[in-house]
Amino acid sequence: MPPEVIRAASSSQPFDSLAAAPSITCPILAYHSILDEIVPSSQAQALQRAAVNSRDVRLELLPDSGHNDVWIKHTPLLARLLDGFLARVALPCEPALDEAALLRLPVRDLRSRAAAHGLDVSHCIEKSDIVRLLMDAK
Repeated sequence: MPPEVIRAASSSQPFDSLAAAPSITCPILAYHSILDEIVPSSQAQALQRAAVNSRDVRLELLPDSGHNDVWIKHTPLLARLLDGFLARVALPCEPALDEAALLRLPVRDLRSRAAAHGLDVSHCIEKSDIVRLLMDAK
């Protein structure tokens, strides 16, 4: 998520979500109640249209609920929507490897795995140092 979106979300200042929507590139699953008495569903539809750079945008408009009772009234449906969305957009997970299997990998693969876990391996001299960091990160 772009830093300006994160800063705005943690601020008490008004946030222009419509202006920020084009900067979102990750998949989006949103739900909104048609009968929401606080935020009109037309605003959710405008956000959906504005998210032009997201590779996958899904907006589910839900009947028969208000602003605060969507999950109460639609839990099974929302759970199914979330499961389907994650199955469609989630990246495949790397298989968990034990220490011996990690030691058999090339150093570049170990560095890639470490980077995916947010680990800094620039100080590692030996292949075993990277493996130790990966094992400790589990």
